[in-house]
Amino acid sequence: MRLDGDGEPSFVVLHPRIGLVAVDIDVTDAAVGDPAPFLRLNEKVHTLRQTLRIDAATPIGRVVLHSKHLLAEPARGIGGRTSISSKQLANSAWLTSLNPQPLADELAAQIAGLLEPTFTFTTTFRSSSHDAGAGEREELRVTLDGQQAAIAQRDDLDVALIHGPPGSGKTLVLAARARWLSTQHPDWRIKVLCFNNALVPYLKSLVDAYPNVEVSTMWPFAQEYGVRFSFADDAVNYRSLVRAKASGRLPIADGILLDEMQDFSPSWCAIVYEALAPGRGGLVMAGDSAQALYGVNVLPPVLKEHGVEKLYLERPYRSTRNILGAIGGLHDEFSVASIDQAPDGEPVELIWANSPAEQARAIAWEAHLMLSSSEREAGDIAVVIPRYKGTLRFICPALEAMKIPFTTVVTKEDKKNFDRTTNTVKIITPHSAKGHEFPVVFLFGLDTLKAFDPTDGESLKIGRACFVGATRAKDQLLITYTKHNSYLNILSADETYVRRWLWPDQYEGAPENG
Repeated sequence: MRLDGDGEPSFVVLHPRIGLVAVDIDVTDAAVGDPAPFLRLNEKVHTLRQTLRIDAATPIGRVVLHSKHLLAEPARGIGGRTSISSKQLANSAWLTSLNPQPLADELAAQIAGLLEPTFTFTTTFRSSSHDAGAGEREELRVTLDGQQAAIAQRDDLDVALIHGPPGSGKTLVLAARARWLSTQHPDWRIKVLCFNNALVPYLKSLVDAYPNVEVSTMWPFAQEYGVRFSFADDAVNYRSLVRAKASGRLPIADGILLDEMQDFSPSWCAIVYEALAPGRGGLVMAGDSAQALYGVNVLPPVLKEHGVEKLYLERPYRSTRNILGAIGGLHDEFSVASIDQAPDGEPVELIWANSPAEQARAIAWEAHLMLSSSEREAGDIAVVIPRYKGTLRFICPALEAMKIPFTTVVTKEDKKNFDRTTNTVKIITPHSAKGHEFPVVFLFGLDTLKAFDPTDGESLKIGRACFVGATRAKDQLLITYTKHNSYLNILSADETYVRRWLWPDQYEGAPENG
């Protein structure tokens, strides 16, 4: 029974054999067995006696629930002090660890009368995942709004950079502009460039009816312009670009659309600009610094001198408000100012399991329920793994055991052969997932990462990778974990956008722990 009064324990249990038990949730980092939470609980028990009108002779058991620790079983301390964690709340077995102090029937009835009906305690069980608004949101996403369409069809764009939060339609605007330029100027050569090989097939599918629109990554583009290309060394690229221009190289594109600009180094952007025929379709780039996985891009001098028009897309269409709110709460770096314009949707599901293997089994079971209900197909689902080494050995067998078809997209060869359209669950890294979107995303391995530190470059890259992975989800984001870190501490405390579950205790029909 949950209590609402100030200065009272978080909730109480009234059990016919155990008696009256006061439970207080400790939100500090106090170690299990630390007397401080119990001293606070003692003070609250005094207030509880006044609320329930019972004297000091009436026994009350005392239990501290540690919200920031996970215990395999209840821990008994001096004087019967008992510590538990959220895992124990899935059933009432933890009560058997307490000293029985049953109350007289008359007194128990008196206390129950004071508690009910004002206070109730309800246990919820999870049967299957459901997303009622998916169809309506999908219709909203596939139609360009007025702001997006206006950018796509401007005939006066020279060099421009489109900013916008995840899922604001930046890629669709670039594809729409490529199609519009192709229709207006069928003799022009239009280039669409992206960072990731895994994104090429998807972009091609958006423009495949337009023969003068070509999609590629940076390396073949630079090679065609005569630049001896280096992925890592800007100085090499600049020297080679000078040689290419000196040799009289002609432009190779009449219009260029550049996606994920934040991952293009300055020398790459310089090559793109010099390879563009002036006064035609222009260079239109799209990017979001919060999704930069390879450092923050700086425009090359040639673009700074030329001038870059800034364009903004404000409304996030892809991810729901709950997804953006939960992930934005991790740090200001990831917050979306226009979150109120995002579509409504289901809460983010935060699922605790007692090991990585059990996390994988929870994911497989959730996916199985979605597929069995016919609400989703396998191709609608992605399992994003921030660290694939050590996680593939759990998730692949779990999906195989449930007979769920899957494709891994983690190695260079995987990315090269990636086909987004295959009807399989995609096990994918954040880097490979960039530019893609899935109705359902499971984030597996978030609890293996070190604390997020925005002042540390490597930590910032990892945090951005998680941001990218999570915001690949259009409708549903499910995050599994076993241990807490800085990410999980914030998500666990989120009462607005997050819903919490225990695997397998709160799952109807779920298999026993393996």
